Amino acid sequence: MAKTPRFSRIPVIAVAFVLLITVALILRTSPSATTTTAAADSAVSAPATEPAAPTTGQAVKAPLHAEGNIVFEGQSPDGPMAFCMGTYLPTGHEVGGRGVWQQEGEGSDLFVYFTLVGGAKASVGGIGTWIVSDGDNMRAGTPSGGWCAVSDALTPDAVAARAWQVWDPQKSKWAQAPAAVRVRLLPEVARQEQRAAAVAGARAAGAMVLAGQPAGAPHADCMGVYEPHVEAVVGGRGVWQQQARGGGGGSPYFLFYAGAIGEWFVGGEASMRAGQAAGKWSVKSDALTPDLIGDTLFQVAEGTTWVDASPAVRLTATATTERDL
Repeated sequence: MAKTPRFSRIPVIAVAFVLLITVALILRTSPSATTTTAAADSAVSAPATEPAAPTTGQAVKAPLHAEGNIVFEGQSPDGPMAFCMGTYLPTGHEVGGRGVWQQEGEGSDLFVYFTLVGGAKASVGGIGTWIVSDGDNMRAGTPSGGWCAVSDALTPDAVAARAWQVWDPQKSKWAQAPAAVRVRLLPEVARQEQRAAAVAGARAAGAMVLAGQPAGAPHADCMGVYEPHVEAVVGGRGVWQQQARGGGGGSPYFLFYAGAIGEWFVGGEASMRAGQAAGKWSVKSDALTPDLIGDTLFQVAEGTTWVDASPAVRLTATATTERDL
């Protein structure tokens, strides 16, 4: 079961509202901009129709992707649109004359891209804004998403930190991003070094044992021994795979970290590869390896809800470390 709702469509007008405020501030401080901003202002209420969706093989010229990966971080795990946090990898495509980055994780449909509100034909190119949104909005160049920042920066890491706004679905409005939110560069060399360190950490921690749920109780089939998964890294942490259960039936579960909400999960392979906050068991902890989680209470999925599990359910390391994988 998913722990966090996926990305929901937000009307274009919501982003446009933020942009209108920015235009108003420009008009107050720069009278000479009246003609230019008025033309752009009139185009804000309409969805962007340009640029077209990126096409296969479309080359991106420097500096659009010259700096590597983008890390979007700082939102509290229980804050609005926290699932948008994470590492975004360059796609090799462009939208709005800027590069496009896709969230790391197999099957992820979240992108960071740039668009011109009002389209490329608007006066002086329209109003530039960076967006975090889904694939449909990205391909259409639509100014609609979970995060936005009014900025003409060439790359999202160059956007001023306080320019970011987050959509709050509970209040149905845009809000200033928390001060801790930032977007930074992560060169590919550094990303690979972090992945290697996570794999090494999993090797050193060795096998884990999840125990305490009696047979016949909900998701008791997740109990058992979990071995480090060769080379797999999710959420900046290593991954552990359940050993074959007695009788050999069923697919193995995986123990992995969902960095967007700061929890470890026991779930299926699809959720693991996507880094999705979904599974059968979860425990709130940002520990680098599961053996460091301690006595934090687990939660177990019951239908469409999560409930506190028995204190008897614990995750511990076996005596063997540095296993020969």
